[in-house]
Amino acid sequence: MFNFIPLLLYGLCFSCSIVYGLSFHPLALALLIVLFLCDPKRLALTLLVSVGGFVVGYTSQSMPPPDKGPYSFSLQRIKESHKSHLLIGTVNPYNYRAIVKVKSLPDDISDELWIEGEVTPFGIKAKSIINVNDSNLAATRFELKKTVRNWINEHYPHKKAADLIGALITGDLDNRPLKKDFARFGLQHILAISGFHFSFLAMSLAFVLQRFFSFRTLPYLLIIILASYFLFLGPSSSIVRAWIAIAMTSTGQLIRRSSNPLNHLGLALIVVGVWDPQALLEAGTALSFGLTVAILLFAKPCDDWFKKWLYPRSYDSLISLSVFQQTGAIILQFIRKSLSLNAAVTFIGVPLTLAFFQTFPVFSLFFNLFFPTLIALSLFLFLFTWIPGVSYVNSLYLDSILNLIHEPPEILNINLATDNFKIEYAVIICAVAMLWGLYNKKNNIYNSFSI
Repeated sequence: MFNFIPLLLYGLCFSCSIVYGLSFHPLALALLIVLFLCDPKRLALTLLVSVGGFVVGYTSQSMPPPDKGPYSFSLQRIKESHKSHLLIGTVNPYNYRAIVKVKSLPDDISDELWIEGEVTPFGIKAKSIINVNDSNLAATRFELKKTVRNWINEHYPHKKAADLIGALITGDLDNRPLKKDFARFGLQHILAISGFHFSFLAMSLAFVLQRFFSFRTLPYLLIIILASYFLFLGPSSSIVRAWIAIAMTSTGQLIRRSSNPLNHLGLALIVVGVWDPQALLEAGTALSFGLTVAILLFAKPCDDWFKKWLYPRSYDSLISLSVFQQTGAIILQFIRKSLSLNAAVTFIGVPLTLAFFQTFPVFSLFFNLFFPTLIALSLFLFLFTWIPGVSYVNSLYLDSILNLIHEPPEILNINLATDNFKIEYAVIICAVAMLWGLYNKKNNIYNSFSI
């Protein structure tokens, strides 16, 4: 099952053992045993990886800090929120994630802080903040993002459009009504920087740069540019996963080896586990990795099934049609691909969404057929903002499509809701679906060497 994708096996074992080390949940141990049985030939190495993961998880357990400080605080991210600032980071040595809300940022804020205050249900209430060192990566990243958002606001006259473009480029959104609109139809994944954004950026850059640089030079440029974008965004589980996928694909082109996306996923699990073990317990990580697995395992089988009704045309048969018929055939092919992708993510997306949020918007199945494509078109237009008039057209276009999900008819607000769908149920469903998908995936897809 894992013959051509060993990194996925090691990544799954590593992440499951971390979760067991953090929570001692028996389900994580049961999944580890299942993974051992799936590939007995690699038992020694998977055991070694799992022991390492358990040590990482056990030593990363979170403990509540004392009710009153002072606290040693490692700043990881700064975010604007309703005319105030949120300092997001970790209280040391307790590995306790906390948020410190301040009205204004201290001067020359550093990545390591000494905070005098007390713990409240909403975070740490700070009385005073003292810089500990000179490192200010989080503050520099925040100022760069703020500069980009201000530039976007100058060029995009419609506020909702400017806020959305800013979120798609910087990964930060401080617009609650817009967040609510996207959540209503299960479109939150568009707002999170993920493989969708990195892949689109990589394809767009490759489309432009290939006209000026050779095929051998292009991967180097993509790696450098996308690495810079990764540093600009800052690490999160979905961003790390997307960056590793792009970097591995580009590296594979450089050494002329095929690069398997399932191996990318396994490596990303290992990197995220080492970088931030507690992130493996978060909803965003589960959804990011889970939906990616669903696309990689089930999109092709679903597409084959839909071909029974919406069969593809060969190039020769397509060019023999009239322009009107060609347009219709292309639209039908797009519909088939969208249906396949949507059906694939449903296998894992529905149980995970119900487990974490206890509700699933039914009409997300419809809006996800076309809305990501509409957003992708806006991102493409954004690349040509330097051309006079393009930013206004894009702003008007984006504002128009955002009206599709703003204050929709009540009939569209249909949700599957539950009060007792536990995360354990979702994990079991997703694990069975993933193993079944891996078992049925044809080996000839992995005939070439994978990195």
